[in-house]
Amino acid sequence: PDTLAYNAVISAWTNSGAKGASQKADMILRNMERMHENGNSNAKPDGFSYRNVIVACAQQQSDDGFQQLERAQELLDFMETKYFEGDKNMKPDLLSYKSVANAWKARGQQGQQKVDLLAERLNRIYHNQ
Repeated sequence: PDTLAYNAVISAWTNSGAKGASQKADMILRNMERMHENGNSNAKPDGFSYRNVIVACAQQQSDDGFQQLERAQELLDFMETKYFEGDKNMKPDLLSYKSVANAWKARGQQGQQKVDLLAERLNRIYHNQ
């Protein structure tokens, strides 16, 4: 399978609403990363791969929802780093930021600082290039 096929499966999990869907989508992404690191250029995750896992993790509503939110934040941070290092295909899109911001906002006051920081980062990427 190639990136397109893996992305289709990740997207299906993201949109399924099934219990544990974010973990399944993340597992596929991690497998893609591992395969690519081991020389399989057909399995290289792209911005779409990361974005869909971010969305899946950010919308996770379960006992481990906070861990999933932290994973979404970690992936968004990774995309930003890659983008600023020169990989323009890893530019996080608005849905990535919105998904993570909404999940932090749902955490109440303690998440508001994260939302404010995300707004600054979004502005930096989209307006101060």
